[in-house]
Amino acid sequence: MARASRYEISATWEQLASDSSYIVGQFLNSAINKIDHEFGPGFSASNPALVGSFIQAAAAVQAGTYSMINGEGLEGEVSNLSAEISALGIALREE
Repeated sequence: MARASRYEISATWEQLASDSSYIVGQFLNSAINKIDHEFGPGFSASNPALVGSFIQAAAAVQAGTYSMINGEGLEGEVSNLSAEISALGIALREE
């Protein structure tokens, strides 16, 4: 059974949606910059599956961080992160 969060959420749904859009945009920009830095300019544009896998991995890490901050522990987070990293590896091999 999950423990109660130590934090109260006071944001509205509109604020949460806006924050989520901003964070996903940050993940997208980071994915493009990191991938192009590692593999050369334009590589991310030619490999959208890799960009998507990068964003999923970033989101999994972020979710794990929030879980730890809220005292929910690491149950399931290591497994989720492992799955995202595996998906990223598969996407890289398919390219």
